[in-house]
Amino acid sequence: MKYRKEAIYFFGLGFIIFLMDQLSKGVVRRNIKLGEEVQLGPFLSLTHTSNTGAGFSLLQGQNTLLIWVAIIALGVILFFLDEFDSREVIYMGMAFGGILGNLADRVFIGSVTDFVDFHFWPVFNLADSALCIGLIGYAIISLMNQRLPVKKSKGKR
Repeated sequence: MKYRKEAIYFFGLGFIIFLMDQLSKGVVRRNIKLGEEVQLGPFLSLTHTSNTGAGFSLLQGQNTLLIWVAIIALGVILFFLDEFDSREVIYMGMAFGGILGNLADRVFIGSVTDFVDFHFWPVFNLADSALCIGLIGYAIISLMNQRLPVKKSKGKR
């Protein structure tokens, strides 16, 4: 990232995602009791859960380990910030904001607040969504940037 505009996109998007995530979790914590479900439609509920693990409830009870993993991931992203192109910056900003959102929960609450419940998928939050979309988008862009050269045929036309 060699330009100021991209730094603004990265940190701006990261901050917006962090803020939206923390606000939404705060609303859920204040208005929905832990374990309570508010049905929004046939396939969607707001279900207030608390997760001391990682995605899909892996590593339950490993909050300290996951705090360190998040800090290291943020450090790696910041270390390589100058290497991201203008498209990668957007996706990495999303991932950065998502990591920050869940890290704040782990540090200040001791677990991550999850609430989006589609009933066929584990309950998640906005930070989880931003992190997944960011990492998948970054992977796709990175793979597109690493295209193998096409070998030209030497045959007759």
